[in-house]
Amino acid sequence: MIEQAVREWCGRTDTHLTVLPVLDLAGHDATDAYRPKGATVRRADLVAQRCVFPHCTRAATSGDHDHVVPYDHDDPASGGPSCDCNIAPLCRHHHQLKTHAGWGYSVLDTGLWLWSDPHGQQFLCDRVGTTDVTPARPCRQRE
Repeated sequence: MIEQAVREWCGRTDTHLTVLPVLDLAGHDATDAYRPKGATVRRADLVAQRCVFPHCTRAATSGDHDHVVPYDHDDPASGGPSCDCNIAPLCRHHHQLKTHAGWGYSVLDTGLWLWSDPHGQQFLCDRVGTTDVTPARPCRQRE
């Protein structure tokens, strides 16, 4: 019964079907090139769902795919690799902040990023949202 319904649906002229391979989210692809492989980009978008910058809600698919550890165009072997563990989706605005305004981040685990702003605040980001994890600073005692 289901097979017949699928056959009928696929046979309609107003139906568009795209068949994509199954993508293992735990997979790991790498390339020596600056641009990551298509599977790496799709995995990054699926894992993050959104720009991984603190509090951003823009869709992962609408932005850039940032090298967490920067890629070295002069000596690719000494920079960050173009691979699953070093690529994260950032919208263009937040990619520019990371590159030029003192923000930085690291990958703690698949789908978990720790950001630091130029003033020392820290934010833990995952596909659910952002948590401020800035360590409490001790109060200064007046003498």
